[in-house]
Amino acid sequence: MADFGTVPCSLHVETLVQLCIKYVSQRADILEKRAFGLPDSLLKDILPHLNIFHLDKIDPAVQSKGISTSFVWKTIWKDVVQTWRGRSMAAHPDHDWKQKCLERLFHMALYSRIKGEKKYLSQLSEADILSITAKHVHVLSLFGPSGGVCRLASEELHPTLSVLEQGVRCIKLQDGYCLVKHRGTDLMYLLHRLLDHGSVKEVVVHRRLGFELQTWITTRCRGPDKTLAKSTGNGLLQQRDLPLDTTSTACHDPSHNTSHMGSPGIHFCVKQEGEMACKRRRLSLISRTAEVELHSQFFKNPFLPSCGPVCPEGQITSLDMEVTPYDIAHILSPSLPFWLCLQSLQLHIRWADKDSELLVLVSSLQALCKNPACSLLELSINVAHHTPMEVLLEACPTLKSLSLEICSAPGDSRNMLTSKDPSDQSVFSLETLYVKSFTLQMDLESFCSALKRAPSLTSVHISGIHPAPPVLHTLSESNRFLKVLTLHDVNLANCHSEILQLLENLMLEELCFKNCRLFDKCPIKEDFLRPFVSTLKGRPSLQSLALPQNRLAKSVIELADLFVGSAQSRITTLDLSSNFILAADLLELSTALSTNRPSQTLTLDLRLNPLDRDPEVKGQAFRKLFPFCKLVTDQWDSRTSMADHISVM
Repeated sequence: MADFGTVPCSLHVETLVQLCIKYVSQRADILEKRAFGLPDSLLKDILPHLNIFHLDKIDPAVQSKGISTSFVWKTIWKDVVQTWRGRSMAAHPDHDWKQKCLERLFHMALYSRIKGEKKYLSQLSEADILSITAKHVHVLSLFGPSGGVCRLASEELHPTLSVLEQGVRCIKLQDGYCLVKHRGTDLMYLLHRLLDHGSVKEVVVHRRLGFELQTWITTRCRGPDKTLAKSTGNGLLQQRDLPLDTTSTACHDPSHNTSHMGSPGIHFCVKQEGEMACKRRRLSLISRTAEVELHSQFFKNPFLPSCGPVCPEGQITSLDMEVTPYDIAHILSPSLPFWLCLQSLQLHIRWADKDSELLVLVSSLQALCKNPACSLLELSINVAHHTPMEVLLEACPTLKSLSLEICSAPGDSRNMLTSKDPSDQSVFSLETLYVKSFTLQMDLESFCSALKRAPSLTSVHISGIHPAPPVLHTLSESNRFLKVLTLHDVNLANCHSEILQLLENLMLEELCFKNCRLFDKCPIKEDFLRPFVSTLKGRPSLQSLALPQNRLAKSVIELADLFVGSAQSRITTLDLSSNFILAADLLELSTALSTNRPSQTLTLDLRLNPLDRDPEVKGQAFRKLFPFCKLVTDQWDSRTSMADHISVM
């Protein structure tokens, strides 16, 4: 009998099942046809061994058996995105992981950032990866001076570009000036194909692109009924369809150094510099002339494919861009009143040392919103601390969503915008409001007045506003339809009675107090937590409660009372992240919750808590929670971070 010897202990011996899985995964083309006949458990073991091509192809057959491939895509995502730690891995629905993962892989392949041999990319070239992933790209990022833009515009990737035309909904132009400088022709070709021949409706511009390209992009905001002015023989435009010149109604008096604008609802004064009306008309002519010339030059470019006798022109419904005062004066102000198909506008403005640019911008917004064909529903903008919020809403009274970032203005700056007659309390249509303040000098009186005039508000996010009591009182008394309230970095240490009153008056569905110093003035945290929990239990509409960064620590056990008794809270999402909750504290909470289980599955966010300091106790707590909780956790290492210490300082 032959002696085969013994197998060294260090040698890994594959089981029969492992050998079978390897064999089957290497013949994935056959697997796709016969997947339905395999046991579910075996199929789940095979999936992680497939590359993205076969995993994508087998997905329909797997889904028909009731098996989700999201666990595989999530694993690939964690490998692709090295910064995932500390993020919520349960923040996206299962069906999103595949799309997010393949979209990221597309960009990595396009810009040649795929390194190393990965099992999920085995036997696939960069061209293969681009072809497989292109149909899953919803947001396309273009940046330079790398060759990615050049490659995408090449003849080789024309089939891939055709796929992108059908699926891409948003273009992000990052470092646009560099793109224009190094890849201008290729960039224009891509924008034309994706915007005019494709499905792109949203454009995001990081850093300015230059006058010509920025003008070309913004013409796509004008809507189907726009009329381009015709150029005359001397190169100037006819005075047809010029933007509304609000300064033409100004009452100019040479004996005064100010001129008063006649726009209803907004009153302001501007220092006289030449004649303002003539300047605005001249800028309008220059802008429209450049627009026509750019169209003419672009469509004469021999690099463009033949698209027929007349090329279509796309429509942008969402525009997010960084602008300077120059852009406001030369591009936005003259053309903004014509952006009739634009539904969402986000402006990141680098302000000069005066407010005149904001004045011109508000005037143009008002001219746009007066047009019955205006589609603008969402506006996001940064303003100076003395800018009344009512002024923006009076200019755009039909807005459904407003987002403001409020910053400090230079010391010599003065308010050039004032609200109309204070006795006029006309109602705004606002439903969603986001306000983030970076200054302690905010005009709180105007803010509260605007809240009173927006009774239809359903969602409010406030960050950095002080003092809090006037805001809480206004919300409680005037905004009874509020469903979602988020307060971030708002000092609520002295607002306990206002908080309880607000909860009693409103039928909130989502409530978030993030870093609000809830217990700074509490010798015993339970003194506020107990009435707070009791009031929450009486709110049957409340489904989500978030209390991150509030130093709950061991007092977290009080929240277990939410689910005690016959009148249980209906909360299904509880965010306790970054509260310095130790493993022993969590074990105590899990024991209490397992005794009085929530009536519905509870999503519990425990990220950024030092649970890693006692892994054994953490495991005990998790095992108690698993039967009725969906845990959102991370791999945060509290021993190498000072975040937990800072949270309790």
